Amino acid sequence: MRKCMNRAMTSGLVWLFLAAIIIFMDRDSKIWMMNHLQFGEPVALLPFLNLTLAYNTGAAFSFLHSASGWQHYLLGGLAVVVAIFIITWLARLPRSQYWQCVALSLILAGALGNAWDR
Repeated sequence: MRKCMNRAMTSGLVWLFLAAIIIFMDRDSKIWMMNHLQFGEPVALLPFLNLTLAYNTGAAFSFLHSASGWQHYLLGGLAVVVAIFIITWLARLPRSQYWQCVALSLILAGALGNAWDR
């Protein structure tokens, strides 16, 4: 047991806290947007940037949005597979590989956030 704890503390798994923070911020910001913005009504942030509440039931740029629902299972399952792969990769990386661990943690947060949204 102690050996496993030592391994987790010296591996890239210590960076999982970063993924957890990003997932929390993602969920919190989405809830805030749903509570404070009107659907489809743009809010100007900068002269060249608007914030608009919209829902995407497909993949990137609404690809597969008109499919019958199977896309949710496919894309959600893919996100989970990617997350497992990244967690395994982090477990094998030394903690000192700072930038690689940070990058993998951010990608992991995105994958798990997408799986949660599905």
